[in-house]
Amino acid sequence: MELFVNEIKDLILNAFFIFTFLFVFVNFIQNRKHSDIILFMVSSLLIIMCMVFPITLSGDHIFDMRHVPFIIGALYGGRKYAVALFVVLTVFRFYIGGVGAYGSFINNGLLLGVLWFVIPYFKNTDIVIRRVFLSFLASSFGLLFVFLSFILVYPFILYPVFLNEDFIFHSGFIIPLVILFIIQSLSILFFVSFIERERWNKHIQKEFNRIEKNNTVSEIAASISHEVRNPLTVTRGFLQLLNDATLTEDQKKNYIAHSIEELDRASTIITNYLTYAKPSSLQNHTLDVCKEITYIMNILKPFATIRNVEMFMKTSVNSCYVNGNAQQFQQCLINIIKNGIEAMQTGGKIFIDMYCVERDVVINIQDTGNGMTDEQVRKLGTPYFSTKEEGTGLGVMVAFNIIKTLDGQIKVKSTVGEGTSFLIALPLAGHKVDKK
Repeated sequence: MELFVNEIKDLILNAFFIFTFLFVFVNFIQNRKHSDIILFMVSSLLIIMCMVFPITLSGDHIFDMRHVPFIIGALYGGRKYAVALFVVLTVFRFYIGGVGAYGSFINNGLLLGVLWFVIPYFKNTDIVIRRVFLSFLASSFGLLFVFLSFILVYPFILYPVFLNEDFIFHSGFIIPLVILFIIQSLSILFFVSFIERERWNKHIQKEFNRIEKNNTVSEIAASISHEVRNPLTVTRGFLQLLNDATLTEDQKKNYIAHSIEELDRASTIITNYLTYAKPSSLQNHTLDVCKEITYIMNILKPFATIRNVEMFMKTSVNSCYVNGNAQQFQQCLINIIKNGIEAMQTGGKIFIDMYCVERDVVINIQDTGNGMTDEQVRKLGTPYFSTKEEGTGLGVMVAFNIIKTLDGQIKVKSTVGEGTSFLIALPLAGHKVDKK
């Protein structure tokens, strides 16, 4: 009983070495720079540790799990590291001493020959099943060669099996040895299966990242087209208004100035989207919300006039301030207001109400358009969802993202046939409010 407990203890210790090897390989070695050298060093250390703490079977007969790091290190390291690991294994085994060193040398030499043959096939395939099969082939030959080495070097141990049928049960040697060999082979299969599964998962994750990156690029490209269309549409409206013969020179200069500003804004939008991956590069300033909304209404007025839409602004304060980027803030509100204008195909009204509640400034944008169902409201802000036939849904998505970067919140309420309201709450900058 005590011997059995010691065997289990030693087996658990060897298993700890092996699973430590597995953890280190998967998390710190695989796909790293100089991974082959690190793998060789860790495999060598594990081989030595397994041999220093062997499993005692019966009397002076010992067994260990040295072949697990040897086979794994050889398969993933390559032929030259297989030879190097064979040298480490052989030298340390002869250092330990005993007649078993010669049998170990024969066994490991034959196993090295099998690995020399298997390694190129293992390296040249990415199919998980094939790699698992090749590792099983190597471990099976390793098991076979161990028995052959026993027959050649220790005939006095195995021959009595055929002479005395009670030897197997009396010696307490053969059956535990077979069980441990099976455990070793299963450990190698588990090891390779786990590594290959992790490798495959990383490959799939890499592909997902690549696909997601391509989708993001296409979304950004669509957003650039969408956002640049806004200032171009506004500029077109101003140019159309210039045909009015009743305009004064000051009005013409004002429209031309607004057109130039919008073209500059289009250029800035393109620049901002080209640096979309680095949103922190956009500098934040203290913004006067009243002035920003007034500016946005002036920008969108030609677009609204052409669509027969009236815009009204109501505010309970002269000025209030938020921290943010002016370009992003304007882009956010323009997207929402422009969507409201486009929702009223036969004309209508847009009301913009601004007021302060405790530490927030609230902007309520309400239109008298067709409205949306609850299901449509829930889908707002997702890519490519739009209630417009030619819409991409990216304008609202960008607006939602900008509000999030400003630490704000947005709520959407809509009634079919009556219209939609966007309620935006943004934190005040230093709680600055200039009441009327």
